[in-house]
Amino acid sequence: MMTNYNSLILFCLHHLSLKQEKISFEDLLNECWLRFSAKFIFAHHHWPDARKLDRPLRYLQENKLVRREGHYFYLTKKGEKQAESLEQLFRQKKLF
Repeated sequence: MMTNYNSLILFCLHHLSLKQEKISFEDLLNECWLRFSAKFIFAHHHWPDARKLDRPLRYLQENKLVRREGHYFYLTKKGEKQAESLEQLFRQKKLF
């Protein structure tokens, strides 16, 4: 089962992929920060903590939900399906 950070990152990757083809780490960090700033905040400060993306992104890649090509991240077909399920769940719980 995916952890909370993994789900949020997958969700943000999905939304970015609808707007742009190539998703850089910086784009992803910004999207996570804008949508879920309370989760991705640097301890006791008001800016994003990039370290909170590192391990979850590796998990998502190892589980073939996300692939990385150079400096860019892409959802796999498996990742797209999971992200769409998350989007439906978030809509039901009105998280976005």
